[in-house]
Amino acid sequence: MGTRYGRETLVYYGPVTGRKWQLQGPGQENHPVTLLRSPKGFFGTGLKVNRRAAPRSRVSRLVSVVPEPLTLELTVDIKASTHEETRRVVEQFKADWPASSAQRDALPPTGRLALNDGHGLWKYLDVFRTDRFEDLIGIAPMAVGKAKLMIIASAEDPFPYGDYEPIRMDVQPGGWRDVELFNDGSVPASPRFHWKGRPATLKFKHGREFEVKVSSEALIDFNPTELVVTEGNMAKPIITTWNHDPGFVVPGSSKATFTFSSDTAGVGTIHMPPRWEEFY
Repeated sequence: MGTRYGRETLVYYGPVTGRKWQLQGPGQENHPVTLLRSPKGFFGTGLKVNRRAAPRSRVSRLVSVVPEPLTLELTVDIKASTHEETRRVVEQFKADWPASSAQRDALPPTGRLALNDGHGLWKYLDVFRTDRFEDLIGIAPMAVGKAKLMIIASAEDPFPYGDYEPIRMDVQPGGWRDVELFNDGSVPASPRFHWKGRPATLKFKHGREFEVKVSSEALIDFNPTELVVTEGNMAKPIITTWNHDPGFVVPGSSKATFTFSSDTAGVGTIHMPPRWEEFY
């Protein structure tokens, strides 16, 4: 029975074909377990900033900036003909779901979340399960053979947005860098630019040339409607509206050139997250 669940991939069908999560694999379309999207959906800060206060002072200094994984909560809707059968399926499902880090590490990819809006290619998100499977929320007494559980799947990658490989570059001061960004899926994607190095003035060419002054570590999200800069020494993100200029969005099945420069040396990493949160 365990093999019916398929540990490798969870599948998301976008708004065209219905907002459902289900396990991918041969015969899974008839499987009694359906993963429904939680109202909470994705959440997370992206960056965790650790500070240390100086003795007898209000001043704190930056200790470290750690990229945080985003978390996805999924409600599992299990249906069977009787309460007994439902409980048996629930227990089997929980047993098949890796419940400890040892079990998790023993599996090849611990999990993959597949994204598809019904019109294009698949996009995948590597995920792992938390060490503790959330306990049974409850079996509805008025609905025979129905149970709901909660799964929390957090991405191992601090930038968990699909199978777009992150592009890492050693950046030297001066001169423009052109990076070709491909989006071979049908879901629009926007880049996120992570900077690590010395404090820098980063310049970008998109719509109009503009610059962003950042500290030694920052994450710049080229949101479709606004530019969000999260710096390592800031308590809150710096949000800069784009006014009449659109954000950097690469439509589905297309490519675009991302151009930038820096006045200091550092490491720049570009990630291309699909903007699937816009569907909700």
